[in-house]
Amino acid sequence: MTRTVELRANVEGATSASARLGQRPRIEIAFDPTHKRGAIHPADGETMATAARTAIDEGLPLVIRLASSGADIEAGLAAVHGWGVAAREMVRASGVVPIICVVLGPAVSGPALLIGLCDIVIMTTDSYAFVSGPVMVRNFTGQTLGTDELGGAAAHARNTGVVDFIVNDEAEATNSSMNSSNGCPPTPISSQILAPRPIPPIAKPLNFTTFSPTPQPAATTYAR
Repeated sequence: MTRTVELRANVEGATSASARLGQRPRIEIAFDPTHKRGAIHPADGETMATAARTAIDEGLPLVIRLASSGADIEAGLAAVHGWGVAAREMVRASGVVPIICVVLGPAVSGPALLIGLCDIVIMTTDSYAFVSGPVMVRNFTGQTLGTDELGGAAAHARNTGVVDFIVNDEAEATNSSMNSSNGCPPTPISSQILAPRPIPPIAKPLNFTTFSPTPQPAATTYAR
């Protein structure tokens, strides 16, 4: 039996963070695509950061259910800062705890970069991920591409290799993410990886007081 504990309860925004406790515990970030198409508000950045820090501290897999149109433009630079706060903690978690990303809809702008930090990426057939969309591509290159051609699951499987599994719908994506997280190490590993490593001493320190440069031959002057 799995018990869910909210990490930031009653915080308004497009994201939620929770700890799923059971035989195979994990930390989960979920985007709500019905809330401004999953646009990231400053509070969402802190929610994501809290989840990443908790995953690191507890040595648990981090599962991200991603569907976001990017930073909330109505919040201005504060939303960009919020995304930066989240991205910093995601970078800290990458390579320390397993990160599984389930792309269930759009992953546009900053969130598209997030999938590059993940160990396992699962995309539904109707999801897509890119930094700049079809309009920007057409304005800069003159090429007209649809969302599927530019960043659909099949395009990523063919061109970027960033996607590991392509599934039909959210139910299959959830099942795939569960199977993936079940195969992750159950014991904390972060304390071993994050511990500072001593810098080894130089085997034989250089003695610059006795160092003398090799004499160079005098320059030759030619008469004109």
